Order: sequence, then structure tokens, then C-alpha cells
Amino acid sequence: MPPLPLPAFIWAPSQTPEAKLATLAPEIQAAAAELKRLGYTLSQASAPANTRGVVELKHPGSPYTLVVVFQPAQVKLHLNVPLSDALYDQSETLKKQLATAFPGLEQLYLGSSDGRNIANLSFTSTVATPPKAWYRETLTTLQRAAEQLVGKPSPELDTLALDDAFKASIQEHLRVLAANRFTVSKLEKKDSSALNPPYFVQLLAKDTHSTESTIAFFFQEKVTLYSTSAEFFLAQPRELAERELKATLQRQLPETRISFFASLDKPGTSTLKLAYPISAQGRLSLLQQLESLHTARLLAQKTPVVYSTKEQELLSKLSSNAFQRSVIEQVKRGGWRIDNAYAFTREKDPPGVYLAVSRSEAPKPNAALPPVSLKVHHSTVELDAIGFVPAKNSHERLAFQEQLQKTYPAFRVTVLSSALTPGYDRIVFVLPEPMTALDVPHKLWVTLQRLQEAVDKIH
Repeated sequence: MPPLPLPAFIWAPSQTPEAKLATLAPEIQAAAAELKRLGYTLSQASAPANTRGVVELKHPGSPYTLVVVFQPAQVKLHLNVPLSDALYDQSETLKKQLATAFPGLEQLYLGSSDGRNIANLSFTSTVATPPKAWYRETLTTLQRAAEQLVGKPSPELDTLALDDAFKASIQEHLRVLAANRFTVSKLEKKDSSALNPPYFVQLLAKDTHSTESTIAFFFQEKVTLYSTSAEFFLAQPRELAERELKATLQRQLPETRISFFASLDKPGTSTLKLAYPISAQGRLSLLQQLESLHTARLLAQKTPVVYSTKEQELLSKLSSNAFQRSVIEQVKRGGWRIDNAYAFTREKDPPGVYLAVSRSEAPKPNAALPPVSLKVHHSTVELDAIGFVPAKNSHERLAFQEQLQKTYPAFRVTVLSSALTPGYDRIVFVLPEPMTALDVPHKLWVTLQRLQEAVDKIH
């Protein structure tokens, strides 16, 4: 069977789609009727070889195309989603996110015959004639995946009876999550007699590392509050692990209420909940809480940090304080390799520690410049990363720099002509402000990852 999207091989000479549909099997006609009840209009119908039939439908309020393939022993529901060039370039990352957020989702990223970028998302039934509810439920899941793919807030919010201000606030948070590559796999309204209004909205969000968190939005006194929670395994006895985690997180987020819940069904796991108080409105962001949950997961694992012989030799020459040692340990816990390390001094400040770290073997082209580096001062951290692209003229270099700056607003971006790498320009990403000791526990690992992703995308 040729790759999808499918409309290219649907052919109905001289017959209307409805007339062609009438020649197909009754179960295919029934499935098409069910989808038309959901607001879809039949565009094409056909009976290609090795199938019982294929129908294509469109919805007047959606840019997506729905294709249903009736195979001999199952049915495949496809949604073809137009993608921008920027999203198409990130297709591998998007595929991984969707795969973890929507188990069973099959994904192909193809360029259609007219030059457009198309993402094809599909689910397959387990039987040849699925019940009517399967079409509705599967289509809802496909639409949710499509909205996540293009970074739009979930349309399911529009179907919930919510206060307009509450809904607008949730939509803004969903936009922030989408911009930071979180995938929302489930969104629902929950009833609670303790609230006024007596409901809240709960969703599940996964980051690029498949770390899943639960977010609950509340509407109290015309203010949107939220709590976050996540389940993780404990490598230590529960009381000891929870006590250490609570002490660490309380220092990071002193205004947040921290609580743990044990699961009788899942021994060795614990659910950590971070509650957002009204007094902290505007100071503790949702992303901060989600990053803190990720930090908690790393701390809970308590896996021993293993240093190579070279790393041990480098670190043995350093005279570092407790903060600098904690940064080194967090870098290693995040899976980074320490390629170089030395002490440095700046004016009258206490000695600092320089670290060159990487995940890949060497930057390309092979140069005496580390891909990612940290300057760990007495209580702050400066970060930067370096990538390379084929050399451009000065006008192109400036335009490219402006383009990169818009793409990566969290960093200060500079494109330089480098004598160290003939034929290549050097791109430098710098964190605009040093990261403070309070920020390091919940921001360092995430920032390092984003720097690495930025460098990987421009190679």
C-alpha cells in the first residue's frame, strides 16, 4: 500500500462521491453516515485494490482532511494536518512527543504532491467493523493530537461550560505549555463541592523527555490558581526520600504547599503535589512548578553519579565550594559528559569553576571549541553553547542572526565569522543573565537541554 496521505489515489470517474459510496459495503456506508453526523462532508469515495473501500471527508470548520481506509480485517482512521516549514523541520521531535502522549498513534510526516507539508496521524481498529462510538472517540483523540502538533490550545475547552475569564486564562497557560514543547494528552472538567464555582479543569502534560505531570486549574475569587503533581519511583525508604525532597523543594519554592501521597497499588512510588497559593500569584509560574517536579524526580532516583577516569582527573584539580559541587553533580545526573574543567578568577570574586560539557562526540566541524560550557561562580552560573553552519557573507550573516534571535528569544544569539573554522560561521548562544543559586535546582537541567537542542537544530 502506498504511503499516506491517501487522497492522491482516490479516483471516482464520472460518479459523484455519494453515488460511489452507494456501491461500497453497507458497513462502510454506515461509518460514513456516522462521520457525517459529526459535521463532516464526503469529498471522495473509492475501492482501491487490497481494501474494502476508502472514503475522504472534510469539515467546514477545520483545515484537516479525514481519510478512512477499510482494510480486510480492520479500519484505519487518518487525519492529514498541514504543517508550517518551522514545524516540519521539528518533525522528529514532534513524533516522539506525540508517541509518548498518545499510545497507539501512528505518524508519518510527508510532503504532499502540491508542495505542502503534511503530517499524517492515524489509529487502527482491532476489528473489521468497529462500533459507531469508535469513530467519534478516535476522531476526538486524533483532533487533540493534531492541535498539539500545531501548538494550539485544546479545542475541548470550548465544549466545557466554564466562566469566560477562567477559560481564557487556561488557554493562555496552554499556549505557554505548547511553546515550551509540552504535549497535553488529556483534558477534562472535574466536579468539586468545595469550590465556587464547583468545578476545576485537569489535564495531563508530557515534556520532551516523556515526563508526565498532572495540572489542575481552579477558579477562586476571579483568579486562576493551579496545582501540579507527578508520580515517580523512590530509590530510598519513603519517609527519608519524602523528607529530603520536601526540604529541597521548600528552599526553591518557599511559598508553595508541598505534599506527598502514597499509592497502595504501586509500592515504591509516591505522588508529589505542589499547590499554588493566592499570595504567590504572579511570582511562581506554572513552568517553574513543572521544572521543579522534574528536579524532584531526578532527586528521588538518587542514582549514583559515575565519573570517567578523565572526569575524575579534571575534577580532582578543582577547589570548589558546595554550590559548585552541586552544579557539577546536577550536570552529571542530567547525562552530560565533562570534557574539560578548570578554575578561573575574575577581579576580586572567589574562584570559579569552568566546565565544558557535551552529549555527542565532538562539535562539527571538529574544532577546539566545546559545544556547551558553564562558568560556575561562587553562587551563580553563566551558560553558553556553540554551533557551526557553512560560512555566509556579512549581509546573510546578519539576517541569519536576526532570524535565530527571533527563533530562540530565551538566549542572546551571535553569528561570527571564525578563523578557527575556515568555511564555517560560529553561532554562539548565551544565557542573557547569570542563573542564581535559587534558580539552578529547577532551571539548570532544562536550560542545558534547550541549549543542546538549539545547537543540534542548526547543524
